[in-house]
Amino acid sequence: MKRKLLLILFTFVVFITRSQEDAAIEIEKYEQKLDAIDKQSIKTNYLLNKGFMMSGFLDDFFAYENHDEDVFTEINPQKFKLLYKGMRKSDLNNRKRLPQFSFKNLKAQYADRPNVVPIGVIQTRGEYLDSLQIEDNIQKTRNNIAIDADYAKYFVFNAGVLSKKVYSGNITFEVVPELFQIQNPKSIKSTSIDFSDGNGFRPLDSLSNFKVRYESIGEKVVAVQFKQGKKTFTSYSRIMVVTLDDEEPDMVLFPETGEVQSSKAAISSGKTGTIGQSARSSSSTDGSATVHLGCDVVFDQPVIVIEGFDPINENSSANLRANYTTSGVERIFRANGYDMVYFNFQNGGADIIQNATVIRNLIEQVNREKVGNEKIIVIGESMGGIIARLAIRSLESSNITHNISHYISFDAPHKGANLPVGFQSLVRQIDDVNILPADIKEDLDDALERLDAKAARQLLIRFNGPNPHPDFTSLQNELNRVGFPQREGIRNIAMVNGAVDGSLGDTGFFNVPGSEIIEAQGAFAGLFTVGAEVVSNNLGGTTRVSTLVIRTGGIPTTDKRAFFNFNSINYDIASGGGVDIEREVDALNGFDVDIPNRFVTFVPLFSSLASTRSTTSQTELNRSEAYLRARGQVPFNRVFGNIVNSEHIDAARLFTPWNSLLSSELGLNTTTTCTQTPSATIRPPSPRINGTYFYTCQNSGGDVTLRVDNNPDFLGNLYSHSWSVSGPRSMSGTGDTFRMSSTLPAGVYTVAVTRSFSSATINDLPTASRNRVGTSSSSRAFSVLTTSSSICANGGGPGPGPGGGIPLTANLGDFEIEDVSEVGIWPNPSSDIINVSYIIDKKSEVSVSLIAINNVYNNVISLGTESREPGEYVDGFDVGHVAEGVYVLVVDINGVQTRKKIIIKKN
Repeated sequence: MKRKLLLILFTFVVFITRSQEDAAIEIEKYEQKLDAIDKQSIKTNYLLNKGFMMSGFLDDFFAYENHDEDVFTEINPQKFKLLYKGMRKSDLNNRKRLPQFSFKNLKAQYADRPNVVPIGVIQTRGEYLDSLQIEDNIQKTRNNIAIDADYAKYFVFNAGVLSKKVYSGNITFEVVPELFQIQNPKSIKSTSIDFSDGNGFRPLDSLSNFKVRYESIGEKVVAVQFKQGKKTFTSYSRIMVVTLDDEEPDMVLFPETGEVQSSKAAISSGKTGTIGQSARSSSSTDGSATVHLGCDVVFDQPVIVIEGFDPINENSSANLRANYTTSGVERIFRANGYDMVYFNFQNGGADIIQNATVIRNLIEQVNREKVGNEKIIVIGESMGGIIARLAIRSLESSNITHNISHYISFDAPHKGANLPVGFQSLVRQIDDVNILPADIKEDLDDALERLDAKAARQLLIRFNGPNPHPDFTSLQNELNRVGFPQREGIRNIAMVNGAVDGSLGDTGFFNVPGSEIIEAQGAFAGLFTVGAEVVSNNLGGTTRVSTLVIRTGGIPTTDKRAFFNFNSINYDIASGGGVDIEREVDALNGFDVDIPNRFVTFVPLFSSLASTRSTTSQTELNRSEAYLRARGQVPFNRVFGNIVNSEHIDAARLFTPWNSLLSSELGLNTTTTCTQTPSATIRPPSPRINGTYFYTCQNSGGDVTLRVDNNPDFLGNLYSHSWSVSGPRSMSGTGDTFRMSSTLPAGVYTVAVTRSFSSATINDLPTASRNRVGTSSSSRAFSVLTTSSSICANGGGPGPGPGGGIPLTANLGDFEIEDVSEVGIWPNPSSDIINVSYIIDKKSEVSVSLIAINNVYNNVISLGTESREPGEYVDGFDVGHVAEGVYVLVVDINGVQTRKKIIIKKN
């Protein structure tokens, strides 16, 4: 174990004498080489090397050209943009054949058309040269030697929807004329599109405009097929139907000016408004509220819902409302005569105390506009819960009657919110690096704007390190000063997504300090590789929470690692409302990404409960609501929630608690229907599809079981479920689960589940209601990947498929850095030597061993054990005698183990 390698010392010396500028120099040299290539030798006039330095972008197109089989790719709006710009950069023609196009303007244009979805379709053909071909071309050009090489030509098919969400079941899909570019029409037999709406494929051209009706919420797969001879290339994309309800609001309120705009004439409030004007015509800079009247069509019982953190104004009132329509909460309110008022901030990242003034104005405006003496209910989502609290207290302090009966704090971070420090650090590390493509860095701007918003500084328990920003302390002091609403008999209620019993270990959440949260890697034209990782902090001591490594020629030329000394608390794994990590990594298109655990805690339970108990340890962090209430440490009159953790401000997952709040606290009839409106159908809450994976590798044996994900306390025998699958093959079934087989044709499927009331439930309904019973549905996308895809070819995939279920990062090599005690290993894969680096702060017994991944409890191969003094170490181990395969490398330091996957390959 004492064996030290001169190569290691050499690497460290090189590392400290080089910088990230080397990678930039390599890019410049590479681009100069590409510019020196004889343009006449590129018959298509598209040199793909120029536009696609990140190799993975073209893998699907290479596979299509190199295999006699159908191939598919998946497109999202960001990837479409990158492919479009990459093709423009690849064009050697002085007058680019693809027009200059502003995708930012496209997004703004369709923001005013919420139920219209743009489609882009591009087909081009280009050549890609390997490094030897590049050198040969340059040499012959310099020596005036004719170039007779016939370089491989690849079709690039790029088609899909360019929006992520819609808020209606009635959607218009339309082709953007500038983005319909079929540049080799003679080679394309036909182009068609399928919206997963049951109508199959339809012809697609530059004038296409499709009216589509979806009968269920959820993900829908849109497939564009290019037929070329006997082969087919399919480009898949996804659209999320958030709600089927496209009801226009009855009024729009602007608290800044006191303006009221009416979009419907049937307003019985007796107030005058501006009829038929667009809400966007107002000059308000604070925000606006859309109003949907209750069954009596009189604005007399307002329920104000206030949005949470939204610094770049990406969420609309429709997005806010969907949380309450899909969960059934709005239906119950309106059926009982209540009027829903949804407020959307113009700047949802501004100073929380300033935005509280906006809500104070809104409450006063609602009191002026409503008729009768009924009181107001205020619901504050997330940050909106803090803003509402401050606004109500401001009115009370000014001796102004607020006329509010209930203040409902919906998973609000009264004691602060959590975003893993590693996420924050990695975003800033990437922003510091000046060699990544501009289009990738562009997408980090939104993340930086979120992080640097005033409200983020006020909310985050840890800001760019283990401690909060001074703005956090200032806000906490203000909240402690004002307390909670207390006049006019107001009731303070908490609705929480955290498990009220303080439990952990729910599906999708992780509970091990120091665990890897995300890992990503990308390669750039063989010039350099980029690896990134985010790690959750350990309890006490120093933790490396993020790493960004750029290697040029195999040597690290950029190595950014964020180390922080943490206390005995890890907020990422606390009981609480979680955040979906998959939604935070859209900017990593082109990278191989591994997300071992999908959710991290965003609003810890102690924070949503506004607990007054000191949280100085992990145990204190997860005290149950009952424990805290027994000690007088919960300031709310009542708390509602489940005993499992769920996604932050997800009302549908809190179906039972919301029903309990509405019935037991507010005294509402939860089964009554609205007879004055056409929507009198009684429907069950929308089902939710869940599963460990939403993909499988073809013919791997890795079948995946999807399930209806609902809480057992209300599921019982209330409902029955039926499944339907559309895509390369159609299927159906019944029950609470459905199996997706790896023997299915490759492609992306739309899996839908429909929920019906069971016959026993229908029999329990009043006789007059039984003929108004309906169903509800939702859907998810599911991918069956080819064995040649990067995930499957590299040992990924669920179940007993290739690699036995190894995550998709099996080939990440040097970037396999998921240590919990700052242990590093390289090279990976290895054929003869494994280098292990580690840091210890006290005398320790260190042992290193290997375990075969397919025989975890046996076949332990000891590599060495030795006593070490405090310090930093790099040790080399001979594994030349170890059989080829996948292993777990175990580094044991005084009984604390770090386990890392390593691949041993023989030359």
